Amino acid sequence: DPLKAHCELSARVSCQQQGGGSCESLMSPDNTTCVGSHPEELSFAYVPSSKCPGTNTQSTFSCLDFGSESPFAVYVQFFASSETLYEGIVSGGEVFKVNIPSDTTSVQITISTVSNLGGVGSVMQILSMSVQCREEDQLTLLDTYGSLQLTGFKNAEMGDQQVFTNVEITYTATNTGTFDANLSKATVTSPFSGTYEALPDGEMRLLEPGDSETFSEAFLLNIAAVAGAMYEFDFAVEGEGTLSGLSCTQGMTNSLEVQTMSPTSAPSSAPSNTPSVYPSISPSKEPSSTPTVSKQPSIMPSGSRYPSAAPSSSSAPSDSPSNSQLPSSFPSAGPSSSPTGEPSTQPSGTPSVGPSSLPTGIPSQEPTAVPSTAPSSMPSTAPSESPSIKASSGPTVTFEPSMMPSPDPLQAICELSASVSCQQQDGGSCEGLAPPKNTTCIGSSPEDLSFIYVPTSKCSGSNKQSTFSCTDFNTDSPFSVYVQFFDNSQTLYEGGVSGGEVFKVNIPSDTTSAQITISTVSDTGGLGTVLQLSSMSVQCREEDQLTLLDTFGSLQFAGFKNAEMGDQQVYANVEITYTSTNTGIFDANLLKATVTSPFSGRYEGLPEDIMPQEAPSDTETFTESVLLNLAASSGANYEFDFAVQGEGTLSGQACNEDASFSIQVL
Repeated sequence: DPLKAHCELSARVSCQQQGGGSCESLMSPDNTTCVGSHPEELSFAYVPSSKCPGTNTQSTFSCLDFGSESPFAVYVQFFASSETLYEGIVSGGEVFKVNIPSDTTSVQITISTVSNLGGVGSVMQILSMSVQCREEDQLTLLDTYGSLQLTGFKNAEMGDQQVFTNVEITYTATNTGTFDANLSKATVTSPFSGTYEALPDGEMRLLEPGDSETFSEAFLLNIAAVAGAMYEFDFAVEGEGTLSGLSCTQGMTNSLEVQTMSPTSAPSSAPSNTPSVYPSISPSKEPSSTPTVSKQPSIMPSGSRYPSAAPSSSSAPSDSPSNSQLPSSFPSAGPSSSPTGEPSTQPSGTPSVGPSSLPTGIPSQEPTAVPSTAPSSMPSTAPSESPSIKASSGPTVTFEPSMMPSPDPLQAICELSASVSCQQQDGGSCEGLAPPKNTTCIGSSPEDLSFIYVPTSKCSGSNKQSTFSCTDFNTDSPFSVYVQFFDNSQTLYEGGVSGGEVFKVNIPSDTTSAQITISTVSDTGGLGTVLQLSSMSVQCREEDQLTLLDTFGSLQFAGFKNAEMGDQQVYANVEITYTSTNTGIFDANLLKATVTSPFSGRYEGLPEDIMPQEAPSDTETFTESVLLNLAASSGANYEFDFAVQGEGTLSGQACNEDASFSIQVL
């Protein structure tokens, strides 16, 4: 009978963490620094806007940026000696976990762009950090390591301590009846997304018996910042039977609570026969057809958020007692504008105010009875026309009196200037920086070639030289290596190179190929164990393919120079110098030196509580080195700001000055 084909829909709200864990066990971290045994795993979030060095205090941490790019998605790789601990694509704000082997003390990290094929693109940042849970290594939650922020750790003593968790809320509408039904509305009320309709406007979904329609909402929850908070998620559905047209509605609420400490396995005390200050669960607006989130009913129903210990005469208990026997913490009225009584005509027996600890005025200097014939240690109001050469009875600064009186401390003004300058590592100007116009070296023999060491790159490389050969002898990827270039009977280059560091190799005009060894660095800073041997052509011919950003084993080709094409460089090592100068004639204290850099952010150049004193013409300088990816920043403009604050040492008068400098990549 169509009239009996009624509509039966249920609504359900469920929650789970990204790793599949229950949302009932959400806990805020109660330890912020990992101390104790080795960590089993570390959690990180990618922060696109964060650059080297970050905010951590690890003394052994190293970090290099290779440009100003801040893509939303990057390819992250973690390495430890001979193994890869983690690799994959990570988006901004996404949390990922890295398993740490028990014998690993440090890791090397590369952050690269994502290639068109979804793999590793150009290297943006190379880092090296300690992963030991020791006080001196400071693995502290929310510290940043380059573009990565430490968000969690897990070890035997401290357990699993996480700042963020990825939570997914699922809203499910199910046809629990025996007849078909149309789902016409699915209304979600979320503390993060507000109230919205999950179904597109005017759209209905046909649900056969047993069928479900699900909607989900994912968000990153900062459980450290919301400890003790309760979030409620509501889901209401409306529908109608396809045969009968009879309507049906259903709703459900689920609560997500962030706890501040782990619950014990048994209650700490016997149940109380009085209601708690806070209700165990908020009442729903209408009764649900399914059990509520609470597994046990509360002992007594709570009528408000703050129930009184005993029933009040009103229909709802008051938030506070109606009559307090204690004095209020604030006066009941403000002070009157006129005295409350008449002044007394007789003096009081005791003074109304006690004697002050300081004199009420500045004592005058007592004049002498007779003016002295010798000049005093302080100038008189009007200097004499012929001062005596004889020294005064008090100490003077010079044996002869000066022609002018000493400066008035109140007029000893503070004068500081600020300046920002820039130069390249080889001493060249920062003006005219430009990306390479030619990417492949063609023409006469190169005068020099530039390379950058990439620890994670192996012999496979990405070059197209038919004569290139390479052999790896080890899977280690140390952050610093010893590099040597040979041409038959001569050494073209040798020295220690760190990850991401650019170096130049001079190429003799008769050299057609070079043999390269990459080795570990010995304890004495020299040649250690060989890691890689390679041989490559160094001729500027099409068939030899010397193309910028190609990799030759662990070296990436970063620049060349020849007669026809000039100097073509992908990277420029730039040094920014911030200078404070005392341009006045009196000493001054430098109180603050604030740098604002597009690469390092805003920071104070002076250590805390340090105030260098600058004599006239003295300077205080601060420097910042940046490896600028010219190829990736064509047309970019980078502004560097420097602001100084100081005070005169005599007068205490304040002064400030600021300066800016721009680097324009053509």
